[in-house]
Amino acid sequence: MPQRRFFAFVFTWFGLALVVISTLLPVPAPARQPSALCITCGGAVDLILNVLLFVPLGLGLGLRGTRQGRAMAVLALLPFVIEVLQATVIGGRHASVRDLVTNTLGGWAGFWLAVRHDAWTWPAPRRALALATGWSAAWLLTQALSAVAVRPDVPPSRYYGQLRRAMSGESELPSLLIGAHIAELPLLDVAMPDSALVRERLRRRPLAVTAEVLPSQAPPYSAPILRVVDRQRRELLGLSQSARDLRAGARTVAARVRFRPLRFVLPEAFPPASTGTGWSRDTLRIEAVFATDAVTLRSRWRGEVREEEIAYSASWGWALVFPMQTWQGSGFARTLTMLWLVGWMVPVGYWLASARRGGASARLAVGGLMALPLLGLAAVPLVAGLRPSGAAEWIAAVVGLVAGWLAAYRAAAHRARQGAAVSTTWVEARPA
Repeated sequence: MPQRRFFAFVFTWFGLALVVISTLLPVPAPARQPSALCITCGGAVDLILNVLLFVPLGLGLGLRGTRQGRAMAVLALLPFVIEVLQATVIGGRHASVRDLVTNTLGGWAGFWLAVRHDAWTWPAPRRALALATGWSAAWLLTQALSAVAVRPDVPPSRYYGQLRRAMSGESELPSLLIGAHIAELPLLDVAMPDSALVRERLRRRPLAVTAEVLPSQAPPYSAPILRVVDRQRRELLGLSQSARDLRAGARTVAARVRFRPLRFVLPEAFPPASTGTGWSRDTLRIEAVFATDAVTLRSRWRGEVREEEIAYSASWGWALVFPMQTWQGSGFARTLTMLWLVGWMVPVGYWLASARRGGASARLAVGGLMALPLLGLAAVPLVAGLRPSGAAEWIAAVVGLVAGWLAAYRAAAHRARQGAAVSTTWVEARPA
């Protein structure tokens, strides 16, 4: 009970703080506000995050023992009040029916999980095996969808080159751009004369995009070097500079449902900033090669070459829904990929350990499910045309399985001690 009260306190107050920070702080107003009645506005990322936002608060109310009717009313009324405040008082916020519905459903889902927590924290062997199987299937489906989502996507349209064009929130490129090419075709700051040919080149893999610049001071924010956009001004690919880093991006299938775009980084691709304000006399050549299974970023300056190949991963599902833009190739992104896999595998290991007590057939099924990483990290990527996952992802998956397995044994021992304490108390309380 003390543990339950502790978690109820943590989830309740953490959930409230998360809701307040995410919804009630003023933000800069966007140039165009969608209709409050629009259900499809905002994209898949916004929908998923709005559902998840109220889950911790629902968990906290459920663990506190709040009556169901009261909890349901609170979790429906609070999003309504927030939407009213966003529409009338809080600057820059956008109130919508979709936010109201998704926030409420997320809170109710969290409450339901908390009320039924014994069913998934202390499951019988048969239920534990069903939970492990269902969770494993969900992970494999996520891996498969992610593997498809990171594939390149080139919609038919008329294409336009953009050189050094800074959008809102971006810096002007301090370096002097000498020339740019895409698939050996010159890239100019105009509409491309033969979009059909360009589309064929864009679809062809590997696709090389190069630029030659005379480096200067590092920009304070991300500064675009080049872009290729379509008629709707959707970016198909681009290169930019951020501090000394080279950043690159290309449109993928995930953009069709407005998931977060994939972006890549080569740290310290640009030379150290000079003390003056002019351009260097030495040309820096930067290159991004987009293949079907990897992106290679390369820079050459004064005979020094920096290069990194970043293989597409089916385990990048987190990057498609993460609240902020991340950059594959950075240590931060690698860490989040490993944590993503650990988070998926811990419940599998926990329920497999719980199911192992169910006899020979259950132990046989457990042995089969232990091969789960082989399916998700090797078979799924190969079927999707990607490479098998790297060693770090395999280690993360195994660590998650082992951690879940050990947690199940520790939980079982803790529950046994609690049962023994209750039994002893009952015996001592019996009359002589």
